[in-house]
Amino acid sequence: TPATDRQDEIGDLARQLRTSFAPPVPEPEPLPEPEYEGEEDDSEDPYLEPEEKPAPKVSARSSEAKPRLPAPPVQRRIVAEEDEDDDDEDPFADLRDQSDN
Repeated sequence: TPATDRQDEIGDLARQLRTSFAPPVPEPEPLPEPEYEGEEDDSEDPYLEPEEKPAPKVSARSSEAKPRLPAPPVQRRIVAEEDEDDDDEDPFADLRDQSDN
């Protein structure tokens, strides 16, 4: 379509003007490497291979039964019952269409 071709032409002209007259974008300076000031600790090397990691300490279960504590008492809520006297009254009566159609 002519409008699309015109937009492409305008975009091409804008790119040509930018490359001709705009100053080049300066490249950002690389960030300096952070210096490690910690102490060397070889006791816990996180980069060990799985087979090189020391085995975790395992403790055997004791055969003695643990004493069981009684469960805390459950708090009961008292819920008031609704009055059953209003059963005859329709709560949606005012919303119903009462016209004689």
